Amino acid sequence: MKIMDQKGYSIVETLTAMAVFSVLIIPFYQTLVFFQLDNGAVDRMNAVDLAERELESALLRCDFGDEFYEVTRGNRKYIVRKKMVTVRHHVMLQIEVLSVKREKYLAILKTIPYELR
Repeated sequence: MKIMDQKGYSIVETLTAMAVFSVLIIPFYQTLVFFQLDNGAVDRMNAVDLAERELESALLRCDFGDEFYEVTRGNRKYIVRKKMVTVRHHVMLQIEVLSVKREKYLAILKTIPYELR
């Protein structure tokens, strides 16, 4: 019986090629996804970071006065607003971060209410 020349690839060669291809394509795909984060996610991450920093700073300095200021990170501008909210005999510090471009709230952090004595 004659053995005919077989044309094509064996299953082992195909699986090896697929494994090599996936090892090369996965890092490229992850990089592509990383650089295509939507602007909203970046804005929210920046806003939460700004609000946390302001809240920590205000609590460490015991600075509970109302104020607001503008912050620029990269090419994005934010307004950080700190205010003291009083409800009955309780005081709460609230930090709000707004996007200047979109004019909407991105983050709001509040302390637990403290009782005034």
